[in-house]
Amino acid sequence: MAKVKRADGSSVEDRRETIQINRSDDIDRMRFRCPNGHTRWTPTNSHVYCSSCGKARDSHRDADPEHYELLDKKTGELISWSRIELIDGR
Repeated sequence: MAKVKRADGSSVEDRRETIQINRSDDIDRMRFRCPNGHTRWTPTNSHVYCSSCGKARDSHRDADPEHYELLDKKTGELISWSRIELIDGR
């Protein structure tokens, strides 16, 4: 019986398609959100920081403002930060 290799997207050979997000485009801003549904996220070195989640945490609610995925509201898919490329469409 042959072994079946499973790809998890972590290597260059099996990574999934890159998603380009134009942060100056209001449509993209509303489509791609933090996993909690907020649109006020900012890219950092290896993840995104959501200021809305940060305010919730400061108000003593259980919220983590650091995320490694974004939610695509159009498809419902959680997209790994490693698949995202930010572009400036100005």
